Amino acid sequence: MDEVIRRLDAALPVDDLVAWLLRNYPDVSEGEVLGMVQRIYREDYVIRPAATRTRAYEVGGNRWDAVPQRVERRRS
Repeated sequence: MDEVIRRLDAALPVDDLVAWLLRNYPDVSEGEVLGMVQRIYREDYVIRPAATRTRAYEVGGNRWDAVPQRVERRRS
């Protein structure tokens, strides 16, 4: 999981967290994506909605409808 955080740090800012995870980890399961999202939310990133409408994501064979989340540098 530390690799995910390192890669996210290098990519910041990220305009759509779930899309970024799916591009960078295309073969992971739905549970793994959910775990990555949870881990990222526990870190000190600034995370806010990047849109007002939901978009559909294909995650581990399932459809997720969610508002894209922008991830920015950690809070000081």
